[in-house]
Amino acid sequence: MCAYRAPQMTVRWDDEGEYSGRVLIVIVANVERTAGGSMCLGPGALADDGELNVSIIPSRSRVNMMRTLPKVASGAHVDEPDVS
Repeated sequence: MCAYRAPQMTVRWDDEGEYSGRVLIVIVANVERTAGGSMCLGPGALADDGELNVSIIPSRSRVNMMRTLPKVASGAHVDEPDVS
């Protein structure tokens, strides 16, 4: 059996910030809801503000991921302490 290992990434934005580490999910959104309005992947994102909202969910233990992943659909993932 082969175990998944999240890739090492560096995400940079606006010459102001940078995130480096093992990343499970990167969400880039210009609207709050997607998938027919059923998923809130980009909470607070607006289609007409000229910006993209980025959420970075780092690789974590399986137990922590099982706690975080269900929150992605509602947008509550952005409230997790290690989500940027």
